Amino acid sequence: LIMKEHPSPDFLKSVDSLTHELNENFGKYLDDFDGDISVFRDVSKMMRDKLLISLVYPLNLGKTAKIRINSYEKSIIERAKLILKERKSDHFYVSNFFTKKKKFQIKDAEVILHLIQKNIFIPYLFDKVQDSSN
Repeated sequence: LIMKEHPSPDFLKSVDSLTHELNENFGKYLDDFDGDISVFRDVSKMMRDKLLISLVYPLNLGKTAKIRINSYEKSIIERAKLILKERKSDHFYVSNFFTKKKKFQIKDAEVILHLIQKNIFIPYLFDKVQDSSN
């Protein structure tokens, strides 16, 4: 999920899949590009979905009321609250969860992605865009 030096085979597969999907959906527009970029408005969503880039965006906390969460999810949410309090900020990064002592854990990333899907962790940039459109 997160690279240090060389991309993982899974990441390369995701990039390859995204490339093919982009070509299928937008290849004809690129071949005959006339300057109209509105046809590419779904590219960002495709990239977020295929490459799981929501892990690099700043995140903030959504509401947890009425949403079922397990004990491990709760521990991740509590860690996020602590990070927010320590940083005196309204957002945090996934990288804030990891220190030299506590290395990157795949399970943590999977749980964070699941919390993003449940809208408990909300990509900060998209939250601001949605708020301004109301």
